[in-house]
Amino acid sequence: MEDLSGGQFGRIEFRSTTPQGHQGMIRNDKLTTRDEVVWGDLYMPKNINGKVAAVVMSHGVEGVADTHDTYTALWVRSLNNAGIAAFLVDSYSPRSMGNLSGAKSLNLNSTINISDAIHALKILSTHPQIDSTKIFNIGWSLGGTVALDASFPAYGKYILPPGVHWAGSVGMYGGCNFKTRVDHLGTNTAPVLLLLGETDDNTPASYCVDYARTLARDGNKVSYKVYPGAGHDFDRYEERPRQFYHGLYRDCDIEVKLSPQPGAPGAGYDFVQNKRLNGWDEIKAATDSCKKMGNVTIAGQRQAREQSVKDVLEFINTNSKQMKGP
Repeated sequence: MEDLSGGQFGRIEFRSTTPQGHQGMIRNDKLTTRDEVVWGDLYMPKNINGKVAAVVMSHGVEGVADTHDTYTALWVRSLNNAGIAAFLVDSYSPRSMGNLSGAKSLNLNSTINISDAIHALKILSTHPQIDSTKIFNIGWSLGGTVALDASFPAYGKYILPPGVHWAGSVGMYGGCNFKTRVDHLGTNTAPVLLLLGETDDNTPASYCVDYARTLARDGNKVSYKVYPGAGHDFDRYEERPRQFYHGLYRDCDIEVKLSPQPGAPGAGYDFVQNKRLNGWDEIKAATDSCKKMGNVTIAGQRQAREQSVKDVLEFINTNSKQMKGP
């Protein structure tokens, strides 16, 4: 589907790409990118009067199928009740990828999720009932990292038409152990809020707190909030803790500043080893050395779940007022 000028809702197929990596995406490297048709479900609020704000929802490593109830019962319902459209994008099913938790999570290509989110922004901006200046991105776990990455203009440079950009982004309990930075190519144009769990043993909050402070210091619009006593997946309804054997990067602290120039990998640094990483071979070796399998705990927490909904709606409302809409 090329556009939503007919006011479509429900299952929406749209064009996206599968880049092989972050560098190829910011360079618009056609040799390492293939075109894809993916889909998402667009849920419109009832009793629409004029144009509404919208949210592109970016899922985690489990995909949409295994976490559908949390996304729809909590988030879609909360957004629609507040008069906000919700577009739940599925990056895995169209590519026949399934659930990528466990050991598979150690070799993820998150640029497919970034590409899908930005292409979703592009097509949502053509919907006659959606205010194109008030489209937000919210992501969970891996999707939280995606929402942060996709907020930077370097990724949308070759995708988005002039004047189309995010109104804001929310990353929920995303990982910040491996930081792929492109903000030196252009700071984010809309605010990003990171919502984190204090006791998260999968994607520890401390790395994202440090990263948010660094990004803000360097001129980016990034803030954060840490929920006391909350762990990974704190917005789940199921509050009984469960452990999973899962791929981890939680002992890493690596940063790579990408270069848009062919043949130039960018500058890398390993903060754990306190050394510079020269070239992709050293970057890959450092990353591979800290990949581990281990037990992680997920559990919903009522207080954090309810507060996160309030914080997200306040974030959308505040930043919608700051945008010029119809």
